Amino acid sequence: MSSVSAAVSVGGSAPIQTDILDHIVFLSPPGTLSSTIQKFTELGFNVLKGGKHADNLTSNALIILSSKVYIELIAFDHPLDSPNYPPNSPERQKRENHRWAHTRVEEGWIDFANLGTDEGVWKVVNERFGGGGADDGNGGKGGGKGGEGGGLYAEPVDGGRVTTEGKVLKWRVTPPVISPDEIGRIKKVELPFFCEDITPREWRVPASEENVTHPSKVLAVSHLRYIASEETFDSTLVKFTAIIGTPPSLSSSSSSSSSEFQNQTEAQTETQPDSESQKSKATKEAKEASWSLNSPLFHEYGTTLHLSTPRTPAEEKRATGLYEVGFWTEGGEEERVVEGGSYRISWKGIT
Repeated sequence: MSSVSAAVSVGGSAPIQTDILDHIVFLSPPGTLSSTIQKFTELGFNVLKGGKHADNLTSNALIILSSKVYIELIAFDHPLDSPNYPPNSPERQKRENHRWAHTRVEEGWIDFANLGTDEGVWKVVNERFGGGGADDGNGGKGGGKGGEGGGLYAEPVDGGRVTTEGKVLKWRVTPPVISPDEIGRIKKVELPFFCEDITPREWRVPASEENVTHPSKVLAVSHLRYIASEETFDSTLVKFTAIIGTPPSLSSSSSSSSSEFQNQTEAQTETQPDSESQKSKATKEAKEASWSLNSPLFHEYGTTLHLSTPRTPAEEKRATGLYEVGFWTEGGEEERVVEGGSYRISWKGIT
């Protein structure tokens, strides 16, 4: 990886750290949270009961790591066409307008949040992006206006959850600007959000030694891999640079095209025409950029956010969004991988 210099303007705002990973969201089909809890338990995670969100639309469970980053397993309580949401009712409108209501991902990694350290974080990121100071990593400035009002992020909104013990948690979410489509639905999620605590963070993330100890000996998040298309890679790189506030590092394999990927896949298929597994393993050289992320509690292993164009047919199918989350594990265990229809989980041991 080679370092790329980038000046990110913050205007006159006070310095606010925006690169602290808070949590990662795994979405399950409506009403299937219990089966997802069972799945992650079988993978060696210590899963904690969460509760019901204040919007009465979703429920969750938590996997808390020793770095105090956590995985949120979440599901809508009912499908969109449920009698709980009658047509043209306020309840239906609220369900329709939810951030994850119309995602293409039925099950998998759907989103992630960085820690909001100040309610003015939206202004800081918008100034970086709109000020034209973010280098796109390709020698050009990535300034410009994004979304309504000329920024990437909207003003923060209050949120909350009631735990299974009845404790009321409160936080403030800074969401990215997401415009509706031609029929008024929210478009797919493409950028992370920020989450700032109003009540103490330890209420939301009870990181006791018992809670952060896992049968699989998971310690921390090693990496996140976010997929962008060839067409949107450069603009997404600029946005993430503005969000994180530091310049990316670029891989040296950033020149291949989707046509090369197609040729490689077809060539392998011709050689072994009956092998779907071989076809699925066909890879391409991809554009890739990466940033180091911090954690709420420092850990020595490091967490990296990778942005890349698709390398495999599975990643091509995922289109835009978070595809893979990797974990550091104690004890030098060899790397292992679990893949779903539109997601990937990996583990790598620390010696």
